[in-house]
Amino acid sequence: MTNSTIQQVHALENLQLNALLIEPLQTVKWRIDAKRFSELFIVTENDQVNGIGISWTNPNHPTAKYIQIIATGYQPQLMQALLENMDGHDKVILSCWEYETEKLGYMKNFCFQLFRKTYMESYLVNDLLQTLQHVPEVANGCSLQQMIGNTQLEKQLFSLVKFNYEQTHLHNEAKEKEWQLWRAAVLDDAPDMKVPCIVVDDDGKISAYMFVHPVEENHVEIGWMGKTNSFEMQCLLKTILLHLANSCIQTVEFEIDTTDYFAYELADLLALKYKISWDSYIYKEQ
Repeated sequence: MTNSTIQQVHALENLQLNALLIEPLQTVKWRIDAKRFSELFIVTENDQVNGIGISWTNPNHPTAKYIQIIATGYQPQLMQALLENMDGHDKVILSCWEYETEKLGYMKNFCFQLFRKTYMESYLVNDLLQTLQHVPEVANGCSLQQMIGNTQLEKQLFSLVKFNYEQTHLHNEAKEKEWQLWRAAVLDDAPDMKVPCIVVDDDGKISAYMFVHPVEENHVEIGWMGKTNSFEMQCLLKTILLHLANSCIQTVEFEIDTTDYFAYELADLLALKYKISWDSYIYKEQ
């Protein structure tokens, strides 16, 4: 008969971890090593750690408590411990791959609700251009490099980024902050400053944006995107892809949420219904 106990700890050093935890632990190990967590619980059986529960916060989404469970089997006591102290938050969020059936068991048994699916997929630039061959390019695309320094356009762009982000994160409210801080956040992500990723109409109004972030020599990621009207995002995407192809970029990666209606316009083009999703669940205290 095993002797199972749960306790709160401050680190995992000098603890005997079950070998089955080593690989899945890598997703949060950096957070534990850097002390970037609020709570850390372990379940031990015969002096071996068979389950880990961790919580943390995100200053950009201050109303939520984030959690993750890594265990060799179903450990409901870990979830109970993580939900016990809301610490001023009104919601708890856990994310997992859609095939992680054990974690889906926690979601069902503790009354979490699915609120977002996220797709993270890579594609060959030339394959996407082939699919978009009948889509027109934009004639009035400009780069971040061209825009930075124009105070009026900067304010318009980053105010739009702020508004769009807030509107696509209504389930987990974003922290209210000025457009200048959104400017800093976007530029801190080190986007490619030379890609024609912003559309400005004939009246000097921004119609759409789609920021590109270099990852490797021949690979980039497209993340932040949004628009103000009925502008077709595929047109801007094609313009960007042509620039990338001319720059010898071979592959492009997207991170698209179902709650982001601007980015999700690309769902059919990217065949997302056939892809595996990273699912986010929310728990609200009754």
